[in-house]
Amino acid sequence: MKKIAILGSTGSIGTQTLEVVRGQKDLQVVALAAGTNVKKMEEQIREFSPSVAAMWTQEAAADLRERVSDLNVRVIWGMEGLLEIAEFPESQVLVTAIVGMIGIRPTIAAIRAGKNIALANKETLVCAGHIIMPLAEECGVELLGTSYESIRRAEDRELFKALCEELGDVMLQVLMHSQIAAEEGRFAIEDVVNMLAQKLVRRHPHVFGDQKALTAEEGLASWNAIKAQEKAHKHNKMPENP
Repeated sequence: MKKIAILGSTGSIGTQTLEVVRGQKDLQVVALAAGTNVKKMEEQIREFSPSVAAMWTQEAAADLRERVSDLNVRVIWGMEGLLEIAEFPESQVLVTAIVGMIGIRPTIAAIRAGKNIALANKETLVCAGHIIMPLAEECGVELLGTSYESIRRAEDRELFKALCEELGDVMLQVLMHSQIAAEEGRFAIEDVVNMLAQKLVRRHPHVFGDQKALTAEEGLASWNAIKAQEKAHKHNKMPENP
């Protein structure tokens, strides 16, 4: 029996992972974590019976705890909750599908705890790949780029198809709106690609520039500082109301 923990269980990749679990008798969910979708988390707990569940906010955790008071599940919250899920002793694989850079610390904690990692979070590798990849090799754990690859390679086809379809939907939106904008003389698809490249370089100087980030926390602090500068710059450029 392969036991898994999922960070971001109520999101797209998390729910797709649980679809695979439903069809496999040799997979067991032992821990779940989500943001603030208490209703969906309650449904998942009642179906998959994890030992522990984490919510991002204390309020969401309190609501969930009341909803599942009739079940044998421990409810925790916040970053400490994510770290506990990541290191949960019963699990063998951690699926990390939470959005943004929040996933960096739990991923590092899980690697150090000897968990194989199913990574569906691009920010974790973009911002801390220089730390995570050597650490995974040092700890002898498997680090795979998408959640479907790590649970069970022979059983990944449905998730692969779902992910492919989702990426196709995103690409359709990019191409369609870029074409409309080009016809209106606003911008072209080349401008979209150039702006993306500029943003990646600007927000990750420790990857593309000379700045050093020896820890995931340093990389996160740099990213947050740059984001704050960008936000302040946009605010200063906004015209005042007459």
